[in-house]
Amino acid sequence: MWFKFGEVHSDDLNIKVLRIRKPFLPDFQDQREYVPGKDGSIVYPQPFRELTIEIDCLILYSNRHKKVAEDRNLAKLYSYSEQKLILSDESDVFYIGKLGGIFQPDRHKTLSSFTIEFICQPFKYGPNRVVEISSLPGTFMNAGTYYSQPIITIRLSSSTNSFTLKVNGNELKYTSNISSSDIIVIDCQNYEFRINDELKVLEVSGFFSSIAPGENTIEITGATASNVKIEYQELYL
Repeated sequence: MWFKFGEVHSDDLNIKVLRIRKPFLPDFQDQREYVPGKDGSIVYPQPFRELTIEIDCLILYSNRHKKVAEDRNLAKLYSYSEQKLILSDESDVFYIGKLGGIFQPDRHKTLSSFTIEFICQPFKYGPNRVVEISSLPGTFMNAGTYYSQPIITIRLSSSTNSFTLKVNGNELKYTSNISSSDIIVIDCQNYEFRINDELKVLEVSGFFSSIAPGENTIEITGATASNVKIEYQELYL
C-alpha cells in the first residue's frame, strides 16, 4: 500500500503503509428540532461533514544517520493549503485535504511507527469530462455518484433577444440581445453568466444547474444552438 499527498509519495519518505482507515461514506451534519408532543423530529438537511482518513505507517532505519534524515523528511507532508491525496486502494480518484494536526512518531532504535491523519473534503474527485452536443435536445451520462457543477459553453446559430437553457428541467433564462458570433459561458459552480467574457447579472434569471449522476438532459428554447460544450468533474461519495 502507498499514498501520495501533493507531490510527495510515501515511497519517497521510506514509509511503509500498514493500514488505511477511512469512512465508507461522508457523515451528515443535519440539524434536528424536537417538538413537544410530536413524534420524531423535524430534519433540516445540511451539507456533508469532512472525511477523516487515518494512515498507519512504519519507517525502518538501516543506521542512525539515516534515522535523523528520514525523520526530517516527514516535514514534507506539512502544507498550509489543501492538496490532492491519492490512496493505493482507489488510485483512479483523489481526495482534497490537509494534515489534521501534528503526529508524534513512536521511535525505536530501528524503526518508528505513527498514524497520519488527513482531514479531507467529503467527495472523491474523478476525471474531468468534456461533452459536446450539436443536436438539441440532447442527453449524456455522468459516471459519478454525486452532483457536479458544470461549465457550459454555448454558440448560437442565429441572433436572438432571449433564450432559455434547460438542464434536467431546471431553467436559466437570458433576456437581452445576443448574436451568433457571441460566446456564452455559464459557470454553474461560481454562479456566473458571461457573454464574450462580460459578466451578465440583471439579464439572467432562474437556476444554475448541476449535473446529476446517470443520465442528464439539456435543451435550449427560444434560439437554436450550433454547439454546446459541457465541462465537469466526476464526483464520488
